[in-house]
Amino acid sequence: MLRLAFFPVVLLILAITLALLVFFLYRKIKKGVKVTYRKGAEIATEQQQKWQQKEQRKKLPIIVQKGLQDFEKIKKTAEQLTPEWKNTINPLIEDCQEVLDGLLSEEIISDSRVNSIRTFFNHTLDALKQFIEKINSDYGQMNKQEIEKARENITVLKTDIMHHQKIIHKKRKLDFDVLMDVIKARLKR
Repeated sequence: MLRLAFFPVVLLILAITLALLVFFLYRKIKKGVKVTYRKGAEIATEQQQKWQQKEQRKKLPIIVQKGLQDFEKIKKTAEQLTPEWKNTINPLIEDCQEVLDGLLSEEIISDSRVNSIRTFFNHTLDALKQFIEKINSDYGQMNKQEIEKARENITVLKTDIMHHQKIIHKKRKLDFDVLMDVIKARLKR
């Protein structure tokens, strides 16, 4: 009789254990599916943004498109530098990014206004690209004189980039001043 009562209790305990095991497995699988779905959605959104940026870039003047491609190459080459040079050059890259963001965020890049920023794309970005490539290829063989000359070149590049930042700031300020004058004139009517 005790055996007959023991068998259902064991079956009940096994059933409860199996139910808990299935429940925890279900939760783990559900969590994994959710994480995978979110990650997939993030990747899809990033890819969609990249496609949109490519489409927007196609509408820009050719010099700006080439400049943006050169800047991407500059960033990739800078990632390959030693930590010492990377820390020295990263502020230049960040300043260039600010200039490019300023150019792209404002409607400064119209065909008639490209001439005012042409030197940034033709000279500054090209010089920065060549400089980083030269540092990347020769950093192990440079003597103290060459290192000092490279640091002077960084200062020159920084000055040039700051000059372009000032130009963009002036254009924004000019646009804002013109807008305010128009608003004042309309309010007087």
